[in-house]
Amino acid sequence: MEKEQNIDLTAARIELDQAKKEFDLMRNIFELDILEVHWANLLDHIEKSWNKTVQAAKEAKGFQKVKSEVENLRKTDPLLKYMTNARHANQHTIQPLAKKGKGDFAGMGKLLMTDANGNSKVVGEEPGYWTIVELLPFTNRNVTFTVPGYHRGNRIANDAFEIGRITIQYYQQVLDRVSSL
Repeated sequence: MEKEQNIDLTAARIELDQAKKEFDLMRNIFELDILEVHWANLLDHIEKSWNKTVQAAKEAKGFQKVKSEVENLRKTDPLLKYMTNARHANQHTIQPLAKKGKGDFAGMGKLLMTDANGNSKVVGEEPGYWTIVELLPFTNRNVTFTVPGYHRGNRIANDAFEIGRITIQYYQQVLDRVSSL
C-alpha cells in the first residue's frame, strides 16, 4: 500500500485567497490609480501562491511533472506569460499596466457608456464597477509583452477583471491538482 502524501499547501492557499480578495476589492474602486494598486497586489499574491506551492510540494511524488507543465505554460501561454512578467515589471519599473477602457465607472447600480464625444448615458442596471479596465503592453528585461488574447487556446478579452478571474481560476486548479497528489 502506497503511503499517502501530506502536502501542506496552507501558505499557498492563503496567498491565493489574498489574490481573490484583491480581485473583489478591484470591483468596487472608483479611481484607476487605486484600482492599479489592487491589480499589483493581485499579481504579487498570484506569484507568491505559485512559489509557495513549489516549496510545499517539491518533494512530493508526482509534483515534478505538474511543476514542469505549469512552468512550461508560464513561459508559453500568452495569459500566464503576461501575468508573470507583469508582476516583474510592476516590481522593477514605473510603467503603467492598465488604463480605463471605453466604459465609465457606474456607481449606484447604473452602467454608463461614453460615446466618442464624451457624452455618457445609462445603458443598464449593474453593480457599480469600471465597465472595462484595459491592460497595457509593457517591457520587462528588454522584452515587450503584449496584452494576451488567448489562454490555453481560448480567446480572451482585454479586460483586467476577466483576465484576473481566469488567472485566479487557473492557479486554483493547480492547487487542487497538487493537493490530490
